[in-house]
Amino acid sequence: MINIIFSNLNSKTQNKIITLKNNHTVIDGRIYDLEGEYIGDKYTPELRPNYSEEQIKNFNSKHEMIEFEKENGGFVFLFYQVNKSMTNYTNNLTKPDITRLLYLTTYIAYDTNKIQYDNGRNISDKSLAKMLRLQTRQYNTYIKKLIDNDILNIDIDGNKYISNHICKNGSLNKKQLRKHDIKYTRLFRNTVRKLYDSSSTREFTRLSTIYMILPYINLYTNIISHNPNEMDEDKVIPMTIMELSNKLGYKDCTKLKSAMYKTIFEDEYSFAFISLVKDRRKMKILVNPKLMFAGSPEMLKVLLLIFKDFNNANKNT
Repeated sequence: MINIIFSNLNSKTQNKIITLKNNHTVIDGRIYDLEGEYIGDKYTPELRPNYSEEQIKNFNSKHEMIEFEKENGGFVFLFYQVNKSMTNYTNNLTKPDITRLLYLTTYIAYDTNKIQYDNGRNISDKSLAKMLRLQTRQYNTYIKKLIDNDILNIDIDGNKYISNHICKNGSLNKKQLRKHDIKYTRLFRNTVRKLYDSSSTREFTRLSTIYMILPYINLYTNIISHNPNEMDEDKVIPMTIMELSNKLGYKDCTKLKSAMYKTIFEDEYSFAFISLVKDRRKMKILVNPKLMFAGSPEMLKVLLLIFKDFNNANKNT
């Protein structure tokens, strides 16, 4: 805990503490520097800074978020525009195409977006076709489709890269994203791979929903809503399953709800349907933060508890 907090201090403060550790004295439990100045108001006798409760809380939250990210295999950033259909990015891709693309994003390298194994090794066309569950001819057609849609590019050595307007693994140019009104969320690798690996190719159509709902997820609460930018939880306007169906082009909202219910990884639901009242029109649709999340550490804790209760309740029904 102390090491984590210390590592977050700026270099000037760190160097000052290291220097004082070798140049201080303690008299009657009170700590002084070698010039005789009392510094006990700033440091403990062990020369640890006296952190405020708020500082400790912030450090703990940051540490918990880092641990959560590690537990779920790390993440990549997905880009989108609020309340604008993802067809702007996918053009003529089919739903199974989109599911495969989502899966591919979990294999991009840090900063370069090169498609490769987690250990940095190149993925051959034969292996990539097998991962995508495509025959050679189907694979070639799919890769060409991604290139034609400006989603994928290949260099002279045959290395494949996913376009930066789709996703990014690494640091972001947030100023540039704001300029173009682009939003982003964290997509967690392990969860996406578990969903993909446990599904048949027939179920790839259903999995594409994960990508298509991006523009409607509230950035702070993970509620599918009409106002994804709203920071005040009480002012978030949930989108009904019928409204979401219309957005995604489903003629039958019960078919979409059934598909979302069946999107499960390791006995956990990807989506939760929560209602505190009997009026089903006021039901909230939440996205599991283990799948994607852009909010605060505090909201993460709330969502994890909600999904824990939702998972337990549905296991018993």
